[in-house]
Amino acid sequence: MNLEKTETGKFLDDLASSLPAPGGGSAAGLCAAIASALVSMVSNLTLGKDKYKEAWPTMEDICKKSKAMRKVFVKLMNDDIESFNFYMTTLKMPKYTEAEKSARKKAMQDALKFSTEVPLNMIEACARLEDLALTAAMHGNPNLISDAGAAALLAEAAAKAASYNVQMNLPGISNAETSGQYTIRMEDALRSVIDKASKVSKLIEKVFVECNGKG
Repeated sequence: MNLEKTETGKFLDDLASSLPAPGGGSAAGLCAAIASALVSMVSNLTLGKDKYKEAWPTMEDICKKSKAMRKVFVKLMNDDIESFNFYMTTLKMPKYTEAEKSARKKAMQDALKFSTEVPLNMIEACARLEDLALTAAMHGNPNLISDAGAAALLAEAAAKAASYNVQMNLPGISNAETSGQYTIRMEDALRSVIDKASKVSKLIEKVFVECNGKG
């Protein structure tokens, strides 16, 4: 496969260019989509192997959910670009009359909320993905535990990157109650992501220590 000739290659070219979008939010979504695919890979390489037959029901569920999560993150990548374009459109709205100023102000607030909800949804989705990565690390083919670990690490990075976008937008939201609710959602989801990623990391470290001990 020549990655540079794929749609992913085109995305990377656009990301590196002077285009204002895609940006960090879409990049975070791509990382999370890759993490989802890694979890699916661990599942697929566990299923069908008699050695891990007891884990098949669990891994079938993980495979189905991680496939669905991949689609969620791809949608969020598109939503991130859409939210940016929406906000940029509101900035160009006329502001000559009081009615125009009022309409523009409301549209900008709506755009800011949309631009905040997208990364918030991404962080919360990453928390769900961390659950799948942890289960894959615990019950999946042990030869692929490092891949489950990579999934957890990428999901954590994606969540943290998305949190930067949330924090960037919060000061612009005029409704203090809405801003506060967004903050609570972000902190709760991010805490969950970090906690689960840490559990995966500790599990992998334990396996590596045991392997080195046998060596």
